Amino acid sequence: MSRGEERDRGEDRPGTTASGGTAETPGTAGEDGEGATGTGRGADRPGDDGRDDPPGEAETVRLDARPSGTGTAIAGLVGFVAVAAQAPGGPAVAVGGVGLVALVGGLRQGARRIVSLGVLGLLVGVLVAGAVGLPTELLLVSAAASAVAWDVADQAVSLGEQVGRRADTARAEFVHAAGSALVATVAVAAAYLVFRTVAGGPVLALALLLLGAILLASVLRG
Repeated sequence: MSRGEERDRGEDRPGTTASGGTAETPGTAGEDGEGATGTGRGADRPGDDGRDDPPGEAETVRLDARPSGTGTAIAGLVGFVAVAAQAPGGPAVAVGGVGLVALVGGLRQGARRIVSLGVLGLLVGVLVAGAVGLPTELLLVSAAASAVAWDVADQAVSLGEQVGRRADTARAEFVHAAGSALVATVAVAAAYLVFRTVAGGPVLALALLLLGAILLASVLRG
């Protein structure tokens, strides 16, 4: 076969050049030998910017440490009973009313110090009511309700700090309030019996005795 015929036959074969070498076929990428379809060695993968997310970058939800609405409502309602019982005592209801406002406001903000000031206002209202001669029955009711409001409010603040406002704590708070009411009733009744046993005396003495019983019950329960 002549040299010219060989040249002609080489040109007809796909993938060869006239000089006998092999031509690059479409779809190959130069020196890496990878296809031109974007799968080459430096190609970026979709959604991959080449950087790793730093650990712990997941979004965190901040805990709302305020007391629950249930705890605030129970403490506010019981505190209102305490202030209402002081109403015939004149200035006592004003002192107790300020305490109630501070108590509810502190619970709504989750401020334990303001809650403590509110409880102090309720207890001072009991003392003032005893000083102005509030009837014994009303004084007992006011003292017991003040003690329950104190304990319920303290529990509500603690639960808010531990599990947050959104946690379902209604049942636990109702049970705690019932137990607190029982303890306060026993403490107030015991103080009244002691008062009657020692042949009575001024109502202020009963008020002081009630406050002592409330403080003692709070310490024992805590």
